[in-house]
Amino acid sequence: MIILDYIFYKICKFYSFFGEYSPQVFAVSLISLSQYFLLSILRSIYFIIFPNVAEYFSDNNLIVIGLLIFGFNFWRYKRIVTVQELDLRWSEESTFRSIMGGALVLLYIVGSVVGALKLSGY
Repeated sequence: MIILDYIFYKICKFYSFFGEYSPQVFAVSLISLSQYFLLSILRSIYFIIFPNVAEYFSDNNLIVIGLLIFGFNFWRYKRIVTVQELDLRWSEESTFRSIMGGALVLLYIVGSVVGALKLSGY
């Protein structure tokens, strides 16, 4: 969960530069979307390995799971872990680590989107 907390923190920090009211909602949405894409990547790989079980997994189930992921992330980052706590944890990181962390977060988001699109046939 520390990795997701760091991704949430970096997205909030990036989004707060634009002066928006609630960067937390944007960060939760982006984390949930990337987790959903990674789940669909794993599902596609599973169907490649085991093609006979494809009939048991429908797209409706995946949508429900995606909504559950969003609900869990929203609850976690509104009730359990706050931006202020994460700011205390990572506000002292060096400039180099901050830039590298931001680049890795961007790579994670782009990689999950591109991977999901590639395996889905687009």
